[in-house]
Amino acid sequence: MIVTAMSSPLRSFLPLTALAVVCFSANACHNPKKLFPKIDRNGNHRLSLTEIDRAVADGFFHIYDANHDEIVTRQEWRRKDPAGEPSFYKSRDGNGDGKITKPELMDCIRDRGFSKELFNDVDRNGDGKVSEKEAAAWMADHPELLGRLKIGM
Repeated sequence: MIVTAMSSPLRSFLPLTALAVVCFSANACHNPKKLFPKIDRNGNHRLSLTEIDRAVADGFFHIYDANHDEIVTRQEWRRKDPAGEPSFYKSRDGNGDGKITKPELMDCIRDRGFSKELFNDVDRNGDGKVSEKEAAAWMADHPELLGRLKIGM
């Protein structure tokens, strides 16, 4: 099924949030040719939902994991998002130990279908994969979102 219009609360939130955590730098966001290979882990020139989920997790850790130990502590998260809603952190800390690990975050992403709606929107031909052409077209259709990204600047 191809999703062409997202529900109103998700319509503005999901694409911006997903793109923000997927993009490793503002330069990559503005240049799909640089971004796509970072996400396409198997190099087949097509993005699977799993690759997008992993990119979302990698982006989250790139932003929040200050010491690069593959764990995001509550303190690291607060440094980047001092006014952040506590439920955001808690919902990603699967075992409640005060640390977010990649496996916990991947479980959260999969359980919530975080990337699924975005994936369906970008996968314009509905074949279950996102091609470079589809990704570039989606990015070109959303310049207002890309212009608001400040990651890496």
